Amino acid sequence: MTEPRIHLLDPETASKIAAGEVVEKPASVVKELVENALDAKAKSVEVEIQNGGLDLIRILDNGHGILREDMRNAFLPHATSKIRAVEDIYDIQTLGFRGEALASVAAVSRTLLKSHAQEEADGSELFMEGGEEKFFKYAAMGPGTLIEVKDLFFNVPARLKFLKTPQREGAYVTEVMTKLALSRPDIAFTYRSNGKELLKTYGTGRLLDVITTVYNRRTAQNVTAFDHESDGIRVHGFLGNEDIARGSRSQQTLFLNGRSIQSRRMAIAVEQAFKSFITINKFPFFVLNLELPQGLVDVNVHPQKAEVKFSDENLLFRLVFDTVHGALREAYRDKLDFDSPPSAPEPLLKSDGDAGAALWFGESTGREAFGGPVEKERPSLYGGPTPEVRIPLDLQAPKEREAGGQDPVAPARENPWEDPVHLKELTAPPLSNAGELLQPMDGAPLEKFPMPHIIGQYHNTYILAEWNHALYLVDQHAAHEKINFEHYMKELHEGNPVAQGLLVPYVLDLSLDDFNVYQDHQDVFKEAGFTLEEFGERSISVREVPLFLAHANVADYFHEILDNLKNLGRGTSKEVRYLRIATAACKASIKAHDELSLQEMASLMNRLRFLEEPFTCPHGRPTMIHFNLKDVEKLFRRIL
Repeated sequence: MTEPRIHLLDPETASKIAAGEVVEKPASVVKELVENALDAKAKSVEVEIQNGGLDLIRILDNGHGILREDMRNAFLPHATSKIRAVEDIYDIQTLGFRGEALASVAAVSRTLLKSHAQEEADGSELFMEGGEEKFFKYAAMGPGTLIEVKDLFFNVPARLKFLKTPQREGAYVTEVMTKLALSRPDIAFTYRSNGKELLKTYGTGRLLDVITTVYNRRTAQNVTAFDHESDGIRVHGFLGNEDIARGSRSQQTLFLNGRSIQSRRMAIAVEQAFKSFITINKFPFFVLNLELPQGLVDVNVHPQKAEVKFSDENLLFRLVFDTVHGALREAYRDKLDFDSPPSAPEPLLKSDGDAGAALWFGESTGREAFGGPVEKERPSLYGGPTPEVRIPLDLQAPKEREAGGQDPVAPARENPWEDPVHLKELTAPPLSNAGELLQPMDGAPLEKFPMPHIIGQYHNTYILAEWNHALYLVDQHAAHEKINFEHYMKELHEGNPVAQGLLVPYVLDLSLDDFNVYQDHQDVFKEAGFTLEEFGERSISVREVPLFLAHANVADYFHEILDNLKNLGRGTSKEVRYLRIATAACKASIKAHDELSLQEMASLMNRLRFLEEPFTCPHGRPTMIHFNLKDVEKLFRRIL
């Protein structure tokens, strides 16, 4: 007789499989159980975890509690108080409704439920182990509910292999608690991890208070409120300005009727409104709340209700864009003050006397960094003497040349290779093939291309250079970024990154998520040239930074590093983590629209040509592009 191929699963196996759809990790348990507390009309919720939630998850609320006769049913699959018939799922007013949370959690843990319903004189407690009831009795407790989940996945060891480190799992719980607190500013949340209080809100009902607590005061001081209602749809929340924008979407939060969701389309609507006013290549901070009639949205399209389906997504996109755009327009209009005198320009170079270029490029502070003697100095608007730059000889007017004018920046030399500004034309292949032009002498680095003739600067962004009848456009930001990157990576590999002590330690207030990332990678920061100390509950004191960051914005750079390190986990190799730190080197690099002197451009080009790979920046973009004479003459239609 042929053995049947289709089998009915036993209840224990079926329950564990079902649990896997709801309980992915400790953060899933916290989310489901806290949402149950909110549905029970709790005004205060306390959450505590140990070892990332693997050893213990404890949740206490002051909601209306569970009746004694309902406690056993609460652990049955598909048992719920939220719906009675299929029609009810189209008018759901609560966060949870499937009736799977407690049953799924109890199937893979040791779970204690204690509750005291307001209608009853006494409380009750029920203990489940691996989905089996162990005891059920009366218990003394005040109104509300307490749930303790211990030894998560103790009976499903295969699931443990797919979890990350306790620190990373704890960070996921922190992210859940952050979103829950932001979604309900009217609820007082307390969150502890391993005995340390990480979050405490007070249920004031003001979202800005929660933003201050979850992130920091600086974030709350750099946001703009928006609020608009049309045809029963309300869009409201806060949008950050360019000062707190980040290199990732890690600080973007979206809620639909109080439920945390994901919607790339709505996020893009906010980002497009943001970039209508602020042209930076970063993602804005925002907390966006959407309130829609239940009939206009389907929340039942994702097992964990993280994604939703809107009945008219285009209409909602336009409403979100218009609301945010309008709020920004009003905010920027209020900031305009035409009666105020213009502010003084920011210093182009963090100079000390005539050593400006050296500070930009990390060179010696002597005059030799300029490539030649400086004949005359003049007062500077930027707070110190600045070398006078005159027009090079070959760009001077004919009368000046006839008078025998000389270029003070670069006096003539016998050896053209020694002159950083003027180079006699030599016959050689184009730059892209110049990797083998010169061989290193006495351990000197290999020159990847010869020093070109510096013509000038275009749009304060691109260096114009000429060599062998060819024109080169060099992106000054990409070039300096690659210089910083290679120099810093070399120091890291040699184990001796040069650090610069800050005159006054810089204190950074971090969000919960950022602080967890910092703690996961403390050893890497130390080896990368940072001296950091914890300063308060979620603040760190920056005392030393890598040398090339001495004149950079420490806060912006450090936040970019944290964004780069997120989701790597402690098991990631140090090489990868070093790369995440070094690729943020652009924070200390020359920017587009920074005006440079000929000496500074020459110094930049001279350092670029000795790199291991000078033709691309750390992000893979080209540092320079090339036009030969034939290309230019075609553009002017001199030749066909």
